[in-house]
Amino acid sequence: MGRSAAEALTVLVMRLLEADSWGESFELVARHPEELLHEDALFVLDVMVPFIQQFGPANGLSQLARHRRFLELCARSRAGHPESWPSSPATLVEIVRELDHGEAIAAEDLEDDHDAGEAIAAEYSEDEPLGSARRILEMVTLLERLADTPTLAAAEQLIKANPRLLDDPMAGVHLTETADLAARMGRPEEPAHLRDLVALLARLRGEPEKHSEATASRPPETPGHFHELWDNAVAADERAKTGLHGWPGAIDAAAAWESMIERPDFVGTDPEFQGLVLSSAGVAYLRVDWIENDATALDGAIRCWARLVEMAFGRQPWAEGYPANLAALFMQRYQRYGRHLEDLKAAIREYERLRDADLLDDPRRMGAYAATLSERASRLGRADDLTTAIDWHRRAIAKASATDPRGQAELQRDLATSLIRRFEETGALADLDDAIAAGRAAVAGGELGQERLSCLGSLATALSTRFERYGDLADLDEAITFGREALDSLAEQPAGLTDVMEPIVDHLEAAGLPAELIAQLKTQAPPTEGLPPHERAGLLSNLGTDLTRRFRITANVADIDEAITRQRAAVDITPHDHPDRMRCLTGLSQAHLTRYRHAAERDLPTAVNAAYAARNAAYTIRDATPGDHPSPHVVEQTLHHALLTQYEFSGRQAHLEAAREQARRMVGATAETHPDRGQYLLHLGNVLDLPRRRAVQLNPAWEQEARDKWLEAAGSTVTPPLIRAYARRLLGEDLVRSGDLRAASGHFEKAMELLPEVVWRGLSQATRERQLSSWNGLATDAAACAIAHGDLQRALELLEQGRSVLWSQQLDIRTDLTALKAKAPDLAARLQRLHAGLDSAAVNGADTDRRIADAREWETTIAEVQALPGFDTFLRPAPFAEFARVPGPVIVLNVSTIRCDAMLVRDGEVSSLPLPITYDRILTLANDHLTYLEQANGRLDTGRWPLLDELWRDIAEPCLSALGVTSAGRERVWWCPTGPLAFLPLHAAGDDHDSVLDRTVPSYTTTLTALTRAAKAARPAPEFRRLLCVGVRKSPGTPPLVYAVREASEVAAKVPGTTLLNADATRAGLLAELPRHAWVHLACHGGQDPWNPSDGALYLADGQVRMPEIAGLRLKNAEFAFLSACRTAAGGYALPDESLHLTAALQQAGFRHVTGSLWPVGDLASLELSEPMYTVLADGGFDASRAAHALHEAVLQLRAAHRKRPFIWAPYVHFGP
Repeated sequence: MGRSAAEALTVLVMRLLEADSWGESFELVARHPEELLHEDALFVLDVMVPFIQQFGPANGLSQLARHRRFLELCARSRAGHPESWPSSPATLVEIVRELDHGEAIAAEDLEDDHDAGEAIAAEYSEDEPLGSARRILEMVTLLERLADTPTLAAAEQLIKANPRLLDDPMAGVHLTETADLAARMGRPEEPAHLRDLVALLARLRGEPEKHSEATASRPPETPGHFHELWDNAVAADERAKTGLHGWPGAIDAAAAWESMIERPDFVGTDPEFQGLVLSSAGVAYLRVDWIENDATALDGAIRCWARLVEMAFGRQPWAEGYPANLAALFMQRYQRYGRHLEDLKAAIREYERLRDADLLDDPRRMGAYAATLSERASRLGRADDLTTAIDWHRRAIAKASATDPRGQAELQRDLATSLIRRFEETGALADLDDAIAAGRAAVAGGELGQERLSCLGSLATALSTRFERYGDLADLDEAITFGREALDSLAEQPAGLTDVMEPIVDHLEAAGLPAELIAQLKTQAPPTEGLPPHERAGLLSNLGTDLTRRFRITANVADIDEAITRQRAAVDITPHDHPDRMRCLTGLSQAHLTRYRHAAERDLPTAVNAAYAARNAAYTIRDATPGDHPSPHVVEQTLHHALLTQYEFSGRQAHLEAAREQARRMVGATAETHPDRGQYLLHLGNVLDLPRRRAVQLNPAWEQEARDKWLEAAGSTVTPPLIRAYARRLLGEDLVRSGDLRAASGHFEKAMELLPEVVWRGLSQATRERQLSSWNGLATDAAACAIAHGDLQRALELLEQGRSVLWSQQLDIRTDLTALKAKAPDLAARLQRLHAGLDSAAVNGADTDRRIADAREWETTIAEVQALPGFDTFLRPAPFAEFARVPGPVIVLNVSTIRCDAMLVRDGEVSSLPLPITYDRILTLANDHLTYLEQANGRLDTGRWPLLDELWRDIAEPCLSALGVTSAGRERVWWCPTGPLAFLPLHAAGDDHDSVLDRTVPSYTTTLTALTRAAKAARPAPEFRRLLCVGVRKSPGTPPLVYAVREASEVAAKVPGTTLLNADATRAGLLAELPRHAWVHLACHGGQDPWNPSDGALYLADGQVRMPEIAGLRLKNAEFAFLSACRTAAGGYALPDESLHLTAALQQAGFRHVTGSLWPVGDLASLELSEPMYTVLADGGFDASRAAHALHEAVLQLRAAHRKRPFIWAPYVHFGP
């Protein structure tokens, strides 16, 4: 049939579909029987399926199917009565009766328009699932394009550019059917070219054309007694090719081929004949399964192909690729119908059949073999399977063509999955890094469509796993972004037509479809094929879990609301008998429970109900697959979560006992070498200890068992550092309760040794801050235990090791490498390179993958350095002797729930003094003070603060007396507070008669190491001994500082240097001038967010200079800085021992002496302070070593002027020697 005839036929078919009644349809057929009763009309109807699916009415698909059947019945009726057809309305009655499966309709019941089917049609309210219709349609169109290729070389290029032609198990069938359609629709190619294309596709798939499917020509080797059976099977196959989605023929074709196979004498026939029958039967069964999702049909296909492989593989050259096809069928059944382990093992067996015959050399088959091994490893915990799988993944990627980005993407995606599985089994961090790299490669190479969805999901899983390991919020943010992109891609309809659909719409337009419909088709894309429900649910549940995790960190309510919505959607679409349903229910329960704990009372019942449902689903799966259920750890964790939730809800002892037994089961089911075992041991210990935490009498046996489990978790080398550190801390706290402080000290110290891994330098600054906030008090508890048994030097070492951790990490990468350069120049050069990357990451942020890679290389390089002779202490925690030589007496105040002490360090010696105040009281004082400052919002009341009296009585005066400083004087004394004391003005403690300021010249230090380092620093070179004065009246988004410019100008008049005022005081100007000046005075706004301390900044004329930028400077000639700005010496509320404030940042940059403030200061007060201070500093030439004395003199004068207003004179503090 030529193109013009095809177009005319399309118009007739459209008129048929638009008919208002069966009578009108019948009249149209009666007028055009030659066209509408030809099989080409059925092909046109098939082509219309996707458009009816998207743009038709709710029952449009069932009506399309009934019209198709209507034409077939009309054709049969006409064939039976060729001369009289159509003779009367009775003919229509007969057709409609059979259309409705035999229900009688009398002629007299027909209306004038012969509409006998309206009532019948109304019964068809549900559309049949047509997800595969679009697959067929796209494949048809691709193969039409293939038929248009001028040469076989061009055809091979097209096939490689569209690997779906190779992937689809029905590709051979599609090719044959499309070739028939193309010939009937007027394609110019000769049949020989079409046969060449069929052979080409078969060769590229490793399936020779002669055994892809039977043709109408009976092969010469067909035994005579099979002739009729052969002809029947071929005819049934031809009928099957004309139907979609349950339309007649598919099952009959499979049965026809099976009838030959079942004959006893079939086995004795020629192997060629057997191969052709078996492969044709397999294809027929696949067609049934593909249309109907029929598990029994897939069983039939597997049975045929298994018999074919056993018969021909190794004996017939045309069967070389057949084991791969059979393996693919086993995996289809495994994934779609129950995940039975035997199918997985069978698939592996077939791939290994190819491997052993040296025929496993195609990259896709190599990757598929690797994926099956990885899945078996996941099911059975076989480490050797994972190792082999990853090796085959990498071999497949190395062999795959660079011109096949889709194939590369899928191979990289599967490699990422296997690497994540091995990481979860072994905890090998290199696998985690490689998994993310593979995931990124997969996403970069994946095409739009379902393949990209799976790549996005794989990368999101890898990033989420790395977040679980390190806690870096950047990874979680990225995982959520990719998870959302995957779901958005699944849901959205792309604008315009795809390359596959465009030719079909052009054809329909040429056939005369109404212009309105064509316009609609061109502006709205065809429906995308959805993922199977459980896969879509997996994307939803993973995203919901990640959103729940992020909410626990950020408390962003929008995250938890979205998490619950996603988890609910996952539960709703997951089949009740699917193994993943329990995971979705657990995610939903956890999300509701998280929101409940945040403040939403309404969520607890829903959380409990979901936990119950998850528990029941887990029991069902475990009971259905004893000893071999998918994701065993997920099952056990689900049960543990559900039982604990029940106990939290009910408080019943029975629920606690059930949770305890389940925790024991989790431990017992996990190998000692598994990295999750430590977490399960920790959970078991916590459950055993739960009654004590709820103030319930604890069974002594449970108490001992809890200690044993924590100890086992702490001692496991495969357990992540975070879990081991928690276990150590729990053991220490338990021993403190029992009074054994010496033993407790050992566990606290071991926990501290793990801190560098917990707050690893490869994490972002924000993540390290958040991780450290969970360890507040660890160093002071460890020091308290050491003080209790008299080891004061060790107590100080622990405080130095466990405080200012973040500043210490930054200083580590700036360490002097002079000695190392002489010993190992290559290692020194490597450290310098890594230092540059890590230092830049701290200041500017960095690509997470790059930062992690640099940090990991830094660690391995440090280990190499420490292995060198004479470098064993390189960058290890400093012993007491290295920081004990402080420039004067230092009062180190250790504040712990165990005890509160002062350690007095002087002349390399240390003594201690118990303080008559408790941790709880100090915490109350700090909280009240900080609350007052926040509520005052800069408008602080006048009057004496009782806080200063109490600090004097219980802390400052006893310490000064112990040092022998009992009367007014000018002796230098340094304060080194810990915990909540870091927020309190110890230097201002006292009353009208006696005080710290009267007896001493007070200074502060963040650590003893910082003080000794500053004391040893050399003076700046003469050419740098100049003062940079900065004064900013107004910066963006801040109120004006009336006296700032005047203050800077007056200071500049006293000391020579450079002045930057107002518009000249820019970010670039400050950063450019700082390295040229040893001294700087900054009169501007300062900002400090106590909940995000690293966001602290100086506000200049054109914007902010943030704290990480300041700390990242390396100012070799810096000496003195005066911060005339608000709250520049108070750190973060959650990290009091980290000293994360601008004053410490300037010391980190290189300034020996820095003056800052503990709370907001007025610009008039700062003006009053600066005049006497710089008078002292500049007397006889500027001398930064007088900074503490100068500030002391200025504060005394300010105090004299505002004696009853300590909020004016008390905030100013000095840090330095």
